[in-house]
Amino acid sequence: QTALYQILREAVDQSVRRGAPTRIEIGLHATAGGGAELVVSDDGPPERRSAVLEALAERAATLNARFSSEVRYPRGSTVRVELPPTAARR
Repeated sequence: QTALYQILREAVDQSVRRGAPTRIEIGLHATAGGGAELVVSDDGPPERRSAVLEALAERAATLNARFSSEVRYPRGSTVRVELPPTAARR
């Protein structure tokens, strides 16, 4: 729970630091296989520092989760963390 919260906190913090987004969307959903998926999307400037993404990916790896990020031009980005069932049940 703590690691997932830290990923969420850092993703939202970076959304705000990149420039004032007008919208940040956060979703946490159960997956069909019994896992969970965290999605943080914003409509702010799309650039993300690679060090930030690497840190988020490392945190996700501690949960055996799959991490991905997506940039949308001209504005917006999405961070996605897919937790396996073993991590989602903790």
